[in-house]
Amino acid sequence: MKRFFTAMLLLALLVSMPAAAARAETPASPPVLADLYHAVSCVSDGSDYDCDGEYLELHPDGSGIFLYCGTPYDLHWSLGDEPITYENSGAFSQVWPFAFTDRDGDEFSGYLFPEGLIYGTYRDYEYAFASEALLHAGNDASQSASTDTLYVPTPGYEPSAADEALPYRTFYRGDDYILLNDDGTGVWFWLDEAIRITSWTSEGERIRIEAYDGSVLSGTLANGVLNCGDGYNDWFYTAIPGMHPPATQLAPERWNADLPSVLDEADILTDEQERSLSLRADEISRANHCNVYIIALSDYRDYTDAYSLYACDEEIRTGYNLGYGSDKSCICLFLSMNARDYDLLTFGDFASAAFTDYGKSRLESAFLDDFSNDNWYAGLTDYLETCGSLLQSAAVGQPLDFDSDPLVGAAGIAGCVLLAFVPALIFCLLHKRRMQAVARGGNANAYVDGVEFTCRRDQYLRTTTSRRYSPRNSGGSGGGRSGGSRGGHSHRGGKF
Repeated sequence: MKRFFTAMLLLALLVSMPAAAARAETPASPPVLADLYHAVSCVSDGSDYDCDGEYLELHPDGSGIFLYCGTPYDLHWSLGDEPITYENSGAFSQVWPFAFTDRDGDEFSGYLFPEGLIYGTYRDYEYAFASEALLHAGNDASQSASTDTLYVPTPGYEPSAADEALPYRTFYRGDDYILLNDDGTGVWFWLDEAIRITSWTSEGERIRIEAYDGSVLSGTLANGVLNCGDGYNDWFYTAIPGMHPPATQLAPERWNADLPSVLDEADILTDEQERSLSLRADEISRANHCNVYIIALSDYRDYTDAYSLYACDEEIRTGYNLGYGSDKSCICLFLSMNARDYDLLTFGDFASAAFTDYGKSRLESAFLDDFSNDNWYAGLTDYLETCGSLLQSAAVGQPLDFDSDPLVGAAGIAGCVLLAFVPALIFCLLHKRRMQAVARGGNANAYVDGVEFTCRRDQYLRTTTSRRYSPRNSGGSGGGRSGGSRGGHSHRGGKF
């Protein structure tokens, strides 16, 4: 929720300079505080903190209770005598300084909005509290299910004309968010995982959200606060005007409508090279019913609030609705040039079957040698051709894996022959050195010395043969999938 508290910081700067702000002609009366305020957001050092269940209970005599980390703390609160008025989008808004001190002497310092919101800092955590009246305020049941009617701005802010024109609305909870598209789809970004919302419906203040992985969220949406849960947990998400996932800025006009097969935001290709790669990628995609993408970014952090290229890729794939057909089968090569990172993302049943871990290692070998020499066009060409080969093998039911690779089979046979030949050769050479040149005797008498026999007769009895049993290895050395694949998608990446 970094941008959320950037907005809060801006607000703090505004309210900290009352001399520069316009004053309302008639100061408003102090707001009547509610009995109960629920924590709807809590952030520390850029990380979202689980504040579910925490609340402020404020009593008229100035006492109260703060339920913090499951422990109730007695407190004494105070409200400033004079509101601070500031100008926002040509209108005047007012907030009241609000503070409390708990039994341990820890202080909360912030502001109270008359609409029922409290913002401030406590123990290095930045909190937002909402009154029960605000959380349960109902929308008119006759309103349309469009996000235009669902979107009620956070008190103290007004949506811009650009916000109103967007085909989606976003609700934040720390760095996590729920984005609802006007067409009934959306994105649920949770713990660095982006899940496609396949449908959402609303009736009055009630809302139901269904995700690609089968998850269902239901709850209420009123006054810019989305209160939803999965039957076990409840979460509060807040709409912040002007705040939208950075991924939406990669190609705003293509949001929720797929991306071109080659997107060179990092400008590592000439226009002609980009056109050539795009034509080949489209040809491979159509022939194999699996979209092949190349997305080169200058710095992935420009397009996500998450902390990994992996998470950024998930946001882009999900938000732009990448993939072929209803299965959304695809393979995407993401490059972040700033730190020379890459990530291979596969999604969909067919892509997951076609690009085994072994196959992806072969795919990496195809382009990494060129990338190490900054030969981007050659490396990306090799990437596309190898993708085409792997997809064709999978299409005939023979996806490339360790035990199905003809090169591995030939090398294995040669290795087995060599492994058997070398020890045998060494044994023969050593045995030969021990042998002495002798003349073969025609009968047993030739091997008897110093013994006299009264009767000599040679008689054949038997031949003894020594054999060593060497069982054949019936177990194969197979490939198979290792970790990293979950729910029909997988990632493999590193440096180049």
